Amino acid sequence: MSGNAVVVGNYSYSISPSNNTVLLTVNEILNVSTGGTGTVRLELWLTTSPWNPSGSNTGYEIAKDQLAFSTNGTLAAGQYFLNISDTVAYAVHPPAGTYYVTLAIAEYSGVSLSVDNGFVIDSANTLPNFLVVDIYGNLSQGSSTTAQPALPVVVAHDQTVNANASIAASILIASVSDPNNYAITAYDFRDDGVGGGYFSLSGIKQAANAWITVSAADLSKLTYVGGTGAGSETVDVAVWDGQWSQYKTATVTTKAIGLPVVTVTNASVNANAYIQASSLITSVSDPNNYAITSYAFRDDGVGGGYFSLLGVKQAANAWITVSAADLSKLAYV
Repeated sequence: MSGNAVVVGNYSYSISPSNNTVLLTVNEILNVSTGGTGTVRLELWLTTSPWNPSGSNTGYEIAKDQLAFSTNGTLAAGQYFLNISDTVAYAVHPPAGTYYVTLAIAEYSGVSLSVDNGFVIDSANTLPNFLVVDIYGNLSQGSSTTAQPALPVVVAHDQTVNANASIAASILIASVSDPNNYAITAYDFRDDGVGGGYFSLSGIKQAANAWITVSAADLSKLTYVGGTGAGSETVDVAVWDGQWSQYKTATVTTKAIGLPVVTVTNASVNANAYIQASSLITSVSDPNNYAITSYAFRDDGVGGGYFSLLGVKQAANAWITVSAADLSKLAYV
């Protein structure tokens, strides 16, 4: 799993020791991956150390809410659950102490049933205040959790691409930093769908207006392909270190490809003599600064002369294409 399901918007909890219940509320849970999730559940954890999204965490899983909904608690790519407000059992009463409170989103993988019944954590959000438990089990809100992990930071970079050409998606990222020194293990990209270009993953065109999640190892397989003509659009970028960064937006401009320009000149040749075909060209220019790699000539068939390639007479009224390297081999007789 690589952070398929994440919390969007506000989230909170409320514990009622007398009723032995916990109320969990979340505005939205969104699947940001390109594949479906297993059954999703909320988990409320108390830990004595800040939550480590890249490693193991030891603490008390005091409540869990396995989501049902009409999809048996699963989310297809881009789907979401809205306005969750569930009261569940206060399952574990921790000993006296001061705790970080973390709301985690887990999904069923079935990989290791001995570890949390096969559920693995996709993402986690630490609440802004400590929870204090006294020796009688009474609860109170503590001070701000200033040590909670901060989000990674990504800076996007505007780019230009030629029509129908491609650039690496990675160059849309100017920089990535992580205040916790956690590794960046995944990247998210979204094409906002205006301007004609699109993302391509391993050569497969990706849908617009949907997040495309790739691992750090697969980032090089994602490209952005320019539209068929001039235009521009915005794309969004985010990074994952166990928590998603805020997304940043870049503008990608598709530049129309200008045609190369050739200027020709009239020429004279004696009967049965020849001239180099290249002498018919005065100049060549390319607005894109691309190299001229081929030339095409056509004898319109009036006047008796003809083109000859390596001494072989070429048919009239047909284009004769030669590479730049072979241009000297074409003559007009």
